[in-house]
Amino acid sequence: MKTKVGLILVMLFFSGCNLYNYVAGNDYETASGYYAIGAIMEGSKNKSFPVYNDKIKLSWQENRLKQREINSINIQLEENDKLKIIDSLGIFPKGLVVEIADYSALLSNLKQPENEKILSLLKNDPELHLLTSLELYFNDKQANLIKDASVLYLTNPGKGIYSIEAIQRDGVKNRIYFQDGIIIEKATKGFCWQLNYKNQPEIIDISNRCPKGTEKDSQDLEVIDKIDGVW
Repeated sequence: MKTKVGLILVMLFFSGCNLYNYVAGNDYETASGYYAIGAIMEGSKNKSFPVYNDKIKLSWQENRLKQREINSINIQLEENDKLKIIDSLGIFPKGLVVEIADYSALLSNLKQPENEKILSLLKNDPELHLLTSLELYFNDKQANLIKDASVLYLTNPGKGIYSIEAIQRDGVKNRIYFQDGIIIEKATKGFCWQLNYKNQPEIIDISNRCPKGTEKDSQDLEVIDKIDGVW
């Protein structure tokens, strides 16, 4: 019986490996010690990790690193991997800015039943933000997988774990974890609230400049009294 169970587990392992090419096979049980796009932030600290059942499209752009950023990254690299600027050869280390490209999909995920407690948390604390963008340094292999991909997605492979899914033009999928990169800079955005048809606060946008008719703090929304005919 034990032999059969072992064979089944081995088969499941290899069938799972066929779905993705893991750039780095980290399997973290908790995300409390790293920054990842999609996390809810309280200041500079992770507050909560929503469940994203559906993929969310990401975009990327390349940034030339400043000397102070290179110095900071080099502290975390082995001697042979340290970055250098070589003007004569036109070699300038670069980082990748990865950010959310589809806020509609993100909002749709946030409003799923699995995130009910998180929505309640957001409704009562206007200081909470969503981490929407990260500038990271990845090694060449990881960076090239991102840059050569036909499409990038934010995925949620485990509880509190977010990753980048890079789908190549031949359909091959590569999963790159945020904690495999060295973070250079992060950016967050707040939530914009509006009353829905049930006269209840509902998130309708994620922005640091909420559009007219919405509020950053759901408590600032004026509930309309339907009974008095003001609706």
